[in-house]
Amino acid sequence: RARNPIYEAHTSAVFDKIMATPVASSMPTGLFPVLFNPETGAWVGQKVSFGSLGDSFYEYLIKCWRSLDALHEADAWRRAFDAAMAAMKTSLPHTR
Repeated sequence: RARNPIYEAHTSAVFDKIMATPVASSMPTGLFPVLFNPETGAWVGQKVSFGSLGDSFYEYLIKCWRSLDALHEADAWRRAFDAAMAAMKTSLPHTR
């Protein structure tokens, strides 16, 4: 853990933009499409995945929470991760 506020500033800017960008109303709260257009600042499509294309986004929520935990905005990352896990459990198809 770097515990360096400069890392929080950079990651928080991206996180704040992502969290402020609306997703389709049909998407469960906490889940995000796998594609984000950095030029338009908008989500693209409605495909959600915890596998290919999507896994890194959700992994980074928990990684940033843990690596930034000494800084003041770390709880926002944890809340986003918890919301994603709750939505995954209730909204995505399950197979056995």
